[in-house]
Amino acid sequence: MRDSYGMFKKNQRIEILGKKGFIKHICHEETLIKFEEAKISNVFETSYIQQMFCNGSLKILNTETLIPTKEMLTEREYAELERKRSYVDHVLAHSSGEPTSQDAYDDMLAVIPSQIGDLSPPSKSTLARWVKGYKTAGSHIMAFAPRKTGPNRKSRVPLSRLDDIYDALHLDYLKRNNKFLSTIYKELESGWKHNNISNFPCRSTFYKEVYAYLEEGEVIAATKGQSAANKHDRLAIDQYLVTSILERVEIDSAYINIGLYDDDGNYLGPAILT
Repeated sequence: MRDSYGMFKKNQRIEILGKKGFIKHICHEETLIKFEEAKISNVFETSYIQQMFCNGSLKILNTETLIPTKEMLTEREYAELERKRSYVDHVLAHSSGEPTSQDAYDDMLAVIPSQIGDLSPPSKSTLARWVKGYKTAGSHIMAFAPRKTGPNRKSRVPLSRLDDIYDALHLDYLKRNNKFLSTIYKELESGWKHNNISNFPCRSTFYKEVYAYLEEGEVIAATKGQSAANKHDRLAIDQYLVTSILERVEIDSAYINIGLYDDDGNYLGPAILT
């Protein structure tokens, strides 16, 4: 998938056949669009999308795109996005003056919380921050999306402490009959204090670094064996659940009990079906 194709871009807000949504993925063949109200995603041929734009059936609501942190939102994150938008849309549509004024806030409190069943409405300062972010993003719905840490984040833990953590993981955790992570941290903490080292991570930071460093399959392979890791990776109770196009692709190969010969009659070997 690409981030853009022609005039269309990933996470661009559009209106298609009277329904508002945004482009989640796009390539030269297919475009995945998620509709805001129905909260469902549909796949369209990109050529069809371009044709609809030319005849006026599709409108680009904003040319600026606000890329969310990762590929898409979970249902809980999308529900929170809709909650924020309900408050912001109301103050922008019904306030006669400044949308973040006390009068606009009081008017919003009298309507929206009961309308959407929200028991914890935002404070006035929080609402002002949402409105500012929404305007800064060009009235883009993804302004309400949560900010997630990207894959290339930089750790604040000193490199020497990270080396200590990684060494301890390989020595005491990535093996059969391994130690608990809590035990490993206690031993590391005791060693750091004994050596008068003060810039060591707290327990919660230690766990964050461990989970960022280790993959689940790697842990299973080290503690239970590679066959258990392979079984875990292929486990599916009913079916593989994916959230985007080509998110999971599997290629299998098998030998066929026949031989291949070239035009001169030379044996080339068995056939392999992939």
